[in-house]
Amino acid sequence: MSVQHITSLVSSVPPALHYGDLPPAKHYGIDDLDLNPAGIVVSNPAVVNAIAMALRTSTNYKAVSNGFTWVVGACGNGMELSAAGTTCECPIGYILRPCVLNQNWGGIDGATCTAPSQSITLTFE
Repeated sequence: MSVQHITSLVSSVPPALHYGDLPPAKHYGIDDLDLNPAGIVVSNPAVVNAIAMALRTSTNYKAVSNGFTWVVGACGNGMELSAAGTTCECPIGYILRPCVLNQNWGGIDGATCTAPSQSITLTFE
């Protein structure tokens, strides 16, 4: 079974998604600039389940999988999923902050604060 959430994020506009809408993981993104249409993957089932649980319960989590340091942690008014090893910062990388109430909602393979408009897909399989 695959559960997917796709959200289109517009540059300089806060997102409307709430974490309660996320399914209980593979994480990958596709953006309008085609920077990385293949996205990135967590293949370790234990890490996938832990990421999903951390997002669902708003708890912190950190693990390394497939060459990325995955972090779930608080940022602004909600939780953040980061493959950049940090939370609530603006590194180049893969970050999703669907509950933040400003334009710093994350990004795919590029700017993660005030990023260009793009669609980000989060899939749990």
